[in-house]
Amino acid sequence: MKSNKSVLKWPGWPRLRLVVAVSLVVLSSSYCTTPDRQTTITALSPDEAYLVEAYVRVAEARDLYPVSHLKSDSLFAALDSTIDSLRIANTIRDLNRDPDRWIVVFKNIERRLGTPSQGKD
Repeated sequence: MKSNKSVLKWPGWPRLRLVVAVSLVVLSSSYCTTPDRQTTITALSPDEAYLVEAYVRVAEARDLYPVSHLKSDSLFAALDSTIDSLRIANTIRDLNRDPDRWIVVFKNIERRLGTPSQGKD
């Protein structure tokens, strides 16, 4: 049986855990809203748009990993130096104060990644 030690040393694990954590927050918060409120809030704030863009860039680097480890690692290194993690943390904190906004963010992420929603519209 193959050892998992090499997988656990992959430098992208912290980033992947962040992506998974944000995804879980987004998915869980998508069920914490009323349908009439969902339709009234559709535009992203500049900080929310930045979060969506950062998420998409991380997802693209993650998806490239099975194809080209070196290129994926290079993209992750570039993202580490260009993404404003404080701005993202503040945006997530603001979104947690108003969970209905997570739906708008999540739908924009879905649209950018080309993945249809499996939940309610």
